[in-house]
Amino acid sequence: MANTLLDLFEKNPQLLEWRDKVTLLSRQLVMGFSGSSKAVVMASALSEQVPKILIVTSTQNEAEQLTGDLSAILGEDKVYSFFADDVVAAEFIFASPEKTHSRLESLNFLIDKEASGVLVTSLVGTKLHLPNPKVYKDSRINLALGEEHDLEALSKHLTHIGYQRVEQVLSPGEFSRRGDILDIYELTAELPYRLEFFGDEIDGIRQFDSDSQKSLDNLEHVIVSPADDIILTREDYQRAEKALESAVSKAEGPHKAYLEEVLSVTIDGYRHKDLRKFLSLSFMIKLTPYLTTFQRELLYSLMIFKR
Repeated sequence: MANTLLDLFEKNPQLLEWRDKVTLLSRQLVMGFSGSSKAVVMASALSEQVPKILIVTSTQNEAEQLTGDLSAILGEDKVYSFFADDVVAAEFIFASPEKTHSRLESLNFLIDKEASGVLVTSLVGTKLHLPNPKVYKDSRINLALGEEHDLEALSKHLTHIGYQRVEQVLSPGEFSRRGDILDIYELTAELPYRLEFFGDEIDGIRQFDSDSQKSLDNLEHVIVSPADDIILTREDYQRAEKALESAVSKAEGPHKAYLEEVLSVTIDGYRHKDLRKFLSLSFMIKLTPYLTTFQRELLYSLMIFKR
């Protein structure tokens, strides 16, 4: 049914002319559509010449509705949703696994040169602070049999990219270390990974069931992507340390003790659990301010539709 609709739209000479001009990155206005017909027009723009499309809506609710329409036409594997709260203040206070997962899937889609599809977000989503694309890409961890990695450095890097250290891995975004065994539940993976080390060398990689802890398939190689859309560099920690020292010197009472705790964690090079609360102070990190910059640096097509 979806392909039939797209085939019908491709017979319209005006729409074909518009689609041919999409790659010119010029401003165009398409009128005369309502409801789900807009989604069909947008879906028709996806092609070999335009493998990635960013669609911006006015609100998150509209983004969710459009994501559903596009998924019905193109398939869920071709549509990504970058979730953003319409109330900007909520970004600094609340975080949910679903929101984080949607954002990381979107960023992974953008840096995957082979992937093709549509990314939908709201206007607020284009204004959120995000890591530089190179910083994000370089933060991923490639692990292969026979490679050597310092377990302590590897564990610290996992915390830097948003993973929580726990006693036993049960949920995505967690990792645990027991002697020479490192368990990692990659945020977008169906099952967690268990890495066995012999000294610094990776001696075994396998998937396992988090409930029974039973080992499953053996693997040769895995890629661990960040578990958070906030990635801090060494310069970010140094800048934060200076700002926190200044704030501590001016604070009093319980607030001073709290800031001293945050400062102590920062000096040790770890992410504090209340990290997002400090983003609004503008001193914690210096990040690329727009999702569109992430898109532009990777030379992907940008299209904006208003519903």
